Amino acid sequence: MNKLRLYIILVIAIFFSAAYLANKKNDEHVKNAAFTEMYVPIWNQGKAQVIELAEAMPEDKFSFKPAEESKTFAEQIVHIAASSHIMAQMILKGEKVEYKEPDASTMSKEEIIEFTEKELSATADIIESLSEKELKTEIKSFGGNMMPKQQAVIFIHDHLTNHKAKANLYIRMNGIDPPKYRYY
Repeated sequence: MNKLRLYIILVIAIFFSAAYLANKKNDEHVKNAAFTEMYVPIWNQGKAQVIELAEAMPEDKFSFKPAEESKTFAEQIVHIAASSHIMAQMILKGEKVEYKEPDASTMSKEEIIEFTEKELSATADIIESLSEKELKTEIKSFGGNMMPKQQAVIFIHDHLTNHKAKANLYIRMNGIDPPKYRYY
């Protein structure tokens, strides 16, 4: 009888231990979701705004640039898309990838919009895949500073915003009203 009681206590202890560990793992998922679930919709809003900018500019103006040393409008949009995904691969996932943007001058407006959608969606997927532990992992930025990956996510968004603002200005310089800014 003592062996049976001991066996039952052992089974109960294993059951509650497993339940505790499963709940703890679920708690980590909820903590992870706190940042990514909050942030990814904001990223997707920025992505939608970039695509709206590309849609608003007539295709014959995609080669416009305000100064010789500036990127063309098409290059701004392609740069936003390519650099966001490449930075996410390199900084957030630690992948070794070659930094290479497609030649925007050889792409149609439709191809640029499709490329932008694909690359910015892939960036969102990478961000969404990060666990709470990964988000807290320290990495070296391009500037040589140490930062947690969560901060690098914000840096990538800041880079997108910088070039999105330039593209917005290019549209205004061509006498076109840009898409309205939407608040999240």
